[in-house]
Amino acid sequence: MEDQRVFFDELVTNDWDEYSNKLWDIERNWEIKRLFKRIKPKSVLNIGCGSGFHDVLIAENFFVANVIGIDYSKESLRKAEKHYSHPKVKRYVSSYQEFGLTNFDLIVSFQVIEHLTDAKEFLEICKKLCKKGGVIAVFTPNRMRLTNRMRKLLKLPLNLEDVQHFQEFTTQELKTLGLGIGLVTIDEFAYNLSFEVPKFGWQIIPRRLSRPLGSLFPRIANRVAVIFQN
Repeated sequence: MEDQRVFFDELVTNDWDEYSNKLWDIERNWEIKRLFKRIKPKSVLNIGCGSGFHDVLIAENFFVANVIGIDYSKESLRKAEKHYSHPKVKRYVSSYQEFGLTNFDLIVSFQVIEHLTDAKEFLEICKKLCKKGGVIAVFTPNRMRLTNRMRKLLKLPLNLEDVQHFQEFTTQELKTLGLGIGLVTIDEFAYNLSFEVPKFGWQIIPRRLSRPLGSLFPRIANRVAVIFQN
C-alpha cells in the first residue's frame, strides 16, 4: 500500500507489546550513540517517528535542545505520547510532504525510506527541511545483506525484509541517490548480521554477535546508515 497509515495504526494498536523488546532497546541505544559520535545537533526532526522510542533517546543527550517527531499514523503518536513522553519532545501528525517547519540541525529517519514509492523525493524534502550545513541521517535495511547474497548465488529472488517495503538499498545506492541532489556523505556504517538458511528459515548466527559482526562486515550487514551533510 502506498499510503500505509491504516496499516501502522492497526499494527501499533494491536501489537503494542512487540515494541517493548530488550534486544530492540539495545539496538536503538547503539544507533543513537553511534550517530552522535559524529554530530552534536541542537534541533532534531525525526521523520516517521512511529512509537517514539528514538525521540526520547535523542532528547536525553545534553546537547539536544528540542526534538520534533512527525508521523502520519495517529495511533502511533497516541502511543508515543503515552509511553515515550519527554519535555524536550513534541510530536505532530503529519506526512513529511506536508510538514512546514524548517532549519533543523539534524533530520533523521529510522526504517522509513524503504516504505516509500519515491526515495529521491523523500531526500529532496529532507534537504529542504534541513538547515544549510546540517545533517540528514538515513537508517534502513541493506538490500544486499548476507541472506540475499546467498539467495542470489542460488539463483533465488531477493527478499524484501517486510511486505510493506517498496525498495531496499545498499549503502552505495543511498550515497549515489544523495549525491544526485547535492548531499555529501560524511559518514556511513552498518550493523547487525544474521543468516537465514534459504527454504528452512534457520538462523545460525547468535544474536549477541549480530551487531558487532555487522559492523565488521558492512557489505553483508542487515542494517546500514548513511549520514549526509546538506
